Amino acid sequence: MSVEAVLQQKRLKRHFAYEAPDEPIGFFNVVVDCAIQSLDDRFQPLGDVKDKFSVLLNHLTLSNKCDELCKILTCRDESDIDGKELDYEIRNLQNLTWTGTLLTLPVQVNSNTCE
Repeated sequence: MSVEAVLQQKRLKRHFAYEAPDEPIGFFNVVVDCAIQSLDDRFQPLGDVKDKFSVLLNHLTLSNKCDELCKILTCRDESDIDGKELDYEIRNLQNLTWTGTLLTLPVQVNSNTCE
């Protein structure tokens, strides 16, 4: 027979996008940059609050930090807190045991609600 055999090339069926040909990804870095910027914008105010209320973090410079906080919270010669009193209260707070406070708290709440 003098007929040439012509065979069709077999095609693979692609069902969904996960089998689509690979395309270069150009949006990933943009998304990551937006996420980082969003996190920075969100946590920047928390850093400012930490700087103002860092009184509780370092007990070596406690009196200086209490005075600074008192100055920050002062408006027109009226202060919301007294720096020396805050220093005294924080130093006395170290002497309390949290277990004793937590055990007596329900009794105090219960006695206040019954009155």
